[in-house]
Amino acid sequence: MCRKGLPVFFAITGFLFEREERKVNSYTLKDLNDCFAEARANDGTFVAVKIQMQGFPMPELIINDKANFDTKQEYYNKAYNEDATLKAFSGIRIVDAKYGTSEFISELLLSNESEVE
Repeated sequence: MCRKGLPVFFAITGFLFEREERKVNSYTLKDLNDCFAEARANDGTFVAVKIQMQGFPMPELIINDKANFDTKQEYYNKAYNEDATLKAFSGIRIVDAKYGTSEFISELLLSNESEVE
């Protein structure tokens, strides 16, 4: 299930540190695809994906800008199993995702416009 995030500061810090009632292993690739769909339907400007990595004490937070939704969703579907573990290494898994609308995030993503070609 995807939830729209809170204001940016709270969304990012709370997202990293929140204690969820559901089991860590319950998040699926379908949940992530649903989150992208909800973001599109509700004019979300970003989807934040929380990834837990074996050997790391804190999860990683990846912020995907609206302009990259299609490409990133395609990547996640190719690279991850249905149980949200990375196909190449099961010690990496997606544990949650949220979408939101934030000018701050958009400005942050666009502030270093160095394109890779």
